[in-house]
Amino acid sequence: MKILVTGGNGFIGSNFIRYFLKKKIVKKIINIDKNSYESISDNFLNFKSKKYFKIKDNLSSSKKIEKIILNHKIDIILHMAAESHVDRSIKDPHKYIMSNVIPTLNILRACVSTRNKRSVRLIYFSTDEVFGSNHKSPPFKLTSQLNPSSPYSASKAAAGLLVSSWRKTYNIDASIVYCCNNYGPYQNPEKLIPASIYRIMNSLPILIYGNGKQIRTWIYVEDTIRAIDKIINVRENINRDYIIGSNRDYTNLTIIRKLISIVNDHSNIGNAKDLIQFTQDRPGHDLAYKLSKDKVLEKLGFKILFDLDRGLKKTVKWYMENPKFIEKNKYKSFIKNLRKVGFK
Repeated sequence: MKILVTGGNGFIGSNFIRYFLKKKIVKKIINIDKNSYESISDNFLNFKSKKYFKIKDNLSSSKKIEKIILNHKIDIILHMAAESHVDRSIKDPHKYIMSNVIPTLNILRACVSTRNKRSVRLIYFSTDEVFGSNHKSPPFKLTSQLNPSSPYSASKAAAGLLVSSWRKTYNIDASIVYCCNNYGPYQNPEKLIPASIYRIMNSLPILIYGNGKQIRTWIYVEDTIRAIDKIINVRENINRDYIIGSNRDYTNLTIIRKLISIVNDHSNIGNAKDLIQFTQDRPGHDLAYKLSKDKVLEKLGFKILFDLDRGLKKTVKWYMENPKFIEKNKYKSFIKNLRKVGFK
């Protein structure tokens, strides 16, 4: 099996590569990443394997993608590359359309143009945010209506619709995977859990939007990778879409309180609860993303291995053992934004 991963220097992409490089069935993994501010540095990831190849590219040319598919004899494309920060999408929506929609179009065009020479299966990685908020409704499922609330989620929904339409019109092999909130090692420190861990460890104010009662379904990243493993190995009905959820819903405030407790178990940080600060909510902030489990995935043998407490403990341990992760990966904007509001 030869796999092309877009966004392999990202959070989920890098965890996927690390996990799949150990598999004997995998003969080659090509990682295409443009090395943006969100990307983890290659030196930090340190993928030492003869099966791994890195290509720096922004997916702006379908012709380049065609050559990669044919030259490396790709079997599966796992399209994870995306700008993923909601706050940043509100400030610069054009960037999110150009980064999330156009590259998806180019990949689809490449799949069509190469299929006479190489049959490729595409797995597009989407998000539960494309369905909008469901704080008063049951968990989302595959038949839920798309109702994005931010430029980010709108760009992901648009790209997903392209995948769906190409599947119908051009008969390509493609699946869309809708995933709930992931957490774990190597996550960008602008995200809730790593940002909170960093602030707790450094006695910095822990910022929470609104009242902190926004509800999210959470899953440890290794469980997500194991679910993708099941999807990749499907041999029948390969064009089916999937949901990777856990049915484990928590408020942001609950997550932060759990993190404070876990960090406190490892080091005496004092009364970190006093560090919690509630800030003005962001525009269009959805109150809840609750995602159901996928019964088909369960029939394929997928089970959640990490409950929230176990997953958070592993996550905190990793960040405490890798204190230089933020600085080494050039997240200068994160540090700069902290200093702008008086943090040192």
